[in-house]
Amino acid sequence: YSEQARVLDLFAGTGQVGLRFLDQGALAVTFVEAEGRVVDELRRRLKQSGQSGSCRILQGRLPRALERLQGPY
Repeated sequence: YSEQARVLDLFAGTGQVGLRFLDQGALAVTFVEAEGRVVDELRRRLKQSGQSGSCRILQGRLPRALERLQGPY
């Protein structure tokens, strides 16, 4: 993948996949997760990682959440 990649992490859960891409040099990650308490935990993890500025979290169920996405991934 390109270091300028914009990554879409569907069913994000803990965010491990997206965080790994950021560690490897991805430009940005959009996490999509349906469950509110999982989103809260993901926000906490991103804040702890210091990488929250490169991230966006969309809370919602697929495929409807995809309607709110913009840009290429």
